[in-house]
Amino acid sequence: MAVLSKPFILIMTLVLAACGGKLEEQPSTSYIFYSNKPATPFVMPEKSPKRIFAEPGVSFYVDEHGRPTTWGLQTCMSENLVDVVSIAGNAAVKRDGTVEAWSCSETAPHFPNNLHNVNALAVDQDYTLVLKNDGSVEAWGWGEGVSKMPPNLRNVVAISAGKDHGLVLHSDGRVTGWDGPLACCFSRDEFAKVDHLRGIVAIASGDHHNLALRNDGTVVSWGSYSAGIPPGLTNEFGAIAIAAEGDRSYALLANGDLVRWEINMSGMKVDKIGTLPGVEHIAVASTHGLAQKKDGRLMAWGNELASLLPSDLAGGVISIAADFSLLLKTDGEILSMSDRPVILGSDAPVVKVDARTRTNAALHSDGTLSVWAFRFPGMPFGDMTKTFSNVKDFVVTGSNQQVVILKTDGTVFLSSANLNAQEAEFVASLRNIVSVQHSGGYSVALNDKGELTAWRVHNSHGLQTYSGPSMIRAVGGSYDNIFILRSNGTVATWNPESSDVIEVAPELDDIVTIAGGYPIYLALKQDGTVKSINASFPNDIDGFFAINAVPHGLNAVAIYSELPLSGISSSQAALTRAGQLIFWGKSYLSPDFYQLPE
Repeated sequence: MAVLSKPFILIMTLVLAACGGKLEEQPSTSYIFYSNKPATPFVMPEKSPKRIFAEPGVSFYVDEHGRPTTWGLQTCMSENLVDVVSIAGNAAVKRDGTVEAWSCSETAPHFPNNLHNVNALAVDQDYTLVLKNDGSVEAWGWGEGVSKMPPNLRNVVAISAGKDHGLVLHSDGRVTGWDGPLACCFSRDEFAKVDHLRGIVAIASGDHHNLALRNDGTVVSWGSYSAGIPPGLTNEFGAIAIAAEGDRSYALLANGDLVRWEINMSGMKVDKIGTLPGVEHIAVASTHGLAQKKDGRLMAWGNELASLLPSDLAGGVISIAADFSLLLKTDGEILSMSDRPVILGSDAPVVKVDARTRTNAALHSDGTLSVWAFRFPGMPFGDMTKTFSNVKDFVVTGSNQQVVILKTDGTVFLSSANLNAQEAEFVASLRNIVSVQHSGGYSVALNDKGELTAWRVHNSHGLQTYSGPSMIRAVGGSYDNIFILRSNGTVATWNPESSDVIEVAPELDDIVTIAGGYPIYLALKQDGTVKSINASFPNDIDGFFAINAVPHGLNAVAIYSELPLSGISSSQAALTRAGQLIFWGKSYLSPDFYQLPE
């Protein structure tokens, strides 16, 4: 992280990983930037308290009293934490110069016991830099980020930690940097060649490059192949903030344009994220970013829940996509947790959304279904947007960008990028269907007699169809087998291949709806109680099911469970009677717990 502590210094944001190197020439390819706009002189904004921070999957906001609010992945931060001035990694710097760390595992991150008089932290995966109140810098951890740090650094006002690399900014506008391994940044020098840099007010580090912002609004980039500045970037409008993450660079221009660029084997790719009027601070992470306006209001972009703001969900939620990429609010607004747009074919209010593998769909109150999709490289692709009428229900299956659509007359048909003729003919023969679902890798139709029909197209065996049990009230989406709710309120799983019906938690009854992930199933009782059921494994594995336990005291009106294609994740959600949306769960790879603040 780079934190700038003097009045003329611009606050910048969370940056991860970097390597130093020699200054490189700008790419020769020409890019056109913001033509037909009047030239505006650069003006450095006045400093206001830094309140936004971003980590992969997590967003932080610190109010004027130093109380942090976090949303996105679970952080296990203390609920009583106050007097916070900055956040980096799993630690907060407090106003008295002490550091408080947190962890969702039994062992908290290691920090020296005598750590005090701290102004800011900059955290990388393997090491941490500490900016002390007296302008000195300390480090601990391992790798070149620690071993190559110059001794006796003084008068430092900002620090930036990256991949085996570090940068510091001195109060007189000079920069000191040190390199990582030679293989990383193609540098033969022990320290980065930054002696010529003067008048610098902000620094940022990426995996293989660095950025520096001059007091005239121009941006300097150096390092390895990912270094470079889009020609003409600051010709008309100076930059007022910079950030770097991975091989991406960001610049916030004085006119509010937020520009992102990266350099790879194909050349330089430049994106304009948007125009953010009044913004003066930005914070970026691998999947999302935050921006803070001069009046303190926040803006966000990117993927995952961390890219939303708590205020985005103030109106409540009534529908969630199977992959949690779309949320439908009670006021009809669709929130997308990705950079992809929402494309609707009707102006009527939306009552349900669903999405998987870049295929999205929304059902309108007038029976119109809007389907929009985004291309996978190398995949056959149908129309970008389709609209269907007289639709009662639908489900996005994720295979071949397929949508199973239930018409108001009880018939079923398919929308697919690659429509299998045999499957389409079979589906067209279905009658008196009341609901459709995707569960256990099958498409499932429930008729008005409570009977199930399941089908799938197998790569080697072609179309396979199955007739299931009767007296069924509902089917819950699941990764493993087909999750069913009987008319008597009990739950079970059905394996179409073997025809086995296995009781799931037979002690449960009075169930009104179900949702199945992997390996956790959910059941909602009539009194609002949510039950989490382990239907796949008899034993707890490394506390998996303890972490997947339903939050205490939850009283819900709707439940949801994510259906990942790989089956390695199990994230659940519930909508409470108070209108609060709560997420929880865990994947095998990383914590996958979402808790939205009130």
